[in-house]
Amino acid sequence: MAKTSGNKGRNRKVVSYQKKKKRKFDWFFLVFAAILVYLVVQVMHFADNDDIALFEVKTSEKISTNRYYSGLITREEYVYTADHAGYINFYVTNGRKASAGATIYTLDETGNFSQLLIAASNDGTDLARDSLLRLKDKMVEFSTEFQPIDFKDVYTVKNTIVVSVLDALNEEALQQLADSASQDAFFKVSTDQSGFVLYQSDQYDGADNDTLQVSDLIQHVAETKITQAGSYVEQDAFVYKLVKDDQFSVHFLLSEDEMNRFGKNLSYTEGTRQSVYFEQLEQTLQGKMYLELLGDGTVCARIDFTSMGSNFLNNRFVEFELVDENMIGLKIPSSAVTEKQFFMVPAAYQSVNNSGRVVFFKEAVDSEGNPSVQNVIVQIYGVVTEDTPSEDGSAQAVDKWYYIDAESLQLGDVLRSPDGGETYTISNQVTLPGVYLANQGYAEFRQISILGETSDHNYQIVEKGVRYGISPFDYIVVDAASVEEYQVLYY
Repeated sequence: MAKTSGNKGRNRKVVSYQKKKKRKFDWFFLVFAAILVYLVVQVMHFADNDDIALFEVKTSEKISTNRYYSGLITREEYVYTADHAGYINFYVTNGRKASAGATIYTLDETGNFSQLLIAASNDGTDLARDSLLRLKDKMVEFSTEFQPIDFKDVYTVKNTIVVSVLDALNEEALQQLADSASQDAFFKVSTDQSGFVLYQSDQYDGADNDTLQVSDLIQHVAETKITQAGSYVEQDAFVYKLVKDDQFSVHFLLSEDEMNRFGKNLSYTEGTRQSVYFEQLEQTLQGKMYLELLGDGTVCARIDFTSMGSNFLNNRFVEFELVDENMIGLKIPSSAVTEKQFFMVPAAYQSVNNSGRVVFFKEAVDSEGNPSVQNVIVQIYGVVTEDTPSEDGSAQAVDKWYYIDAESLQLGDVLRSPDGGETYTISNQVTLPGVYLANQGYAEFRQISILGETSDHNYQIVEKGVRYGISPFDYIVVDAASVEEYQVLYY
């Protein structure tokens, strides 16, 4: 038998060597890791801001809001000077109303009348019987009708009695002067019209909007001159002024923000009814509010009143509150209000790209130095409208200006109109009040138009229905200073 080889007939397995493939970079893993890191950072950041409080915007009705001001009082007043030099004595006390033809004061070149008046005042028994009876009747009438709730009337009656005594003393002194036949240097001066008599004067006597300037409404300084009874006055020197009636006006400045709030509802010719609270009176008066142009071109506000002016005869400046009763708007915390800067750009220059985003065309220069146009995507934060007549004759509000983020463009940038026919250089930058909206989970600035604030200053009342603004049931950040715009607030 033949021998066979030991390896002959065995199955051989050939294992091929496969070269290891190079692993491709896993972009999906990188993106996932980045998102995960971002979420972790935001969660940690949010955990550090767990004290951020939100407020649900509410509709407020019948809210009384006050704004505090200081203003300058003007009225119809006439200044009278002395026709002669001499010692002066008054017939009418300061602030009392005199009728036309009434004696206001006397001038005595020698001083004899003053000496007689002093002598008469040392002894009340020198008063005529009729004068004493009139004084007695006034006091009996007051004591009979007096009620504790009317205690302030005591001062009115007191002044009335003082005036009556002075009138009686003057009558006695005049009679003695007539008996002595020494009236050669004595002058008795009467008023040619009725009004309230004041023996003090300042630089604003007879002032109106044409003579007032903005500095007058800021400085609040009245240079007062007072004529003292018994003093010697020179010829042509100030003696007294006459305030015609109870009507008066208050002039005051409005800030730019206040002009934006309610200045649009005011007119130079048509008065708007306004409630005004005067702490001095502890009373609210009704007046008509106007815009007016001062002599230096400054626009201010003026409120005209038809009564109660005699309560401010000794005041040239007055503190007061504008009262907005039953104001309807949105109620938000005062701490929620912040500010942001914007550019004002013409609404006619805006366009919309294929994605539905608002764009403006900005002139630029390409890398080779050639003129070009860039499409700049912007976000609109507010709008200024202008009433234009429609075909049927009614007024129609048309967008005139847009407020856009100041980070989108720069001052000096040149915008081109969509048709390319006109250009506009950005030059107007404004600051608008607003709040941080939290509906989407991050702080988003929204413009507000403030109407006023509550009397405790804790809440602002803002206009309802403002475009690009806030609405009832929106959530806003309570403390605007505690967050930054676009900050994530919650998930």
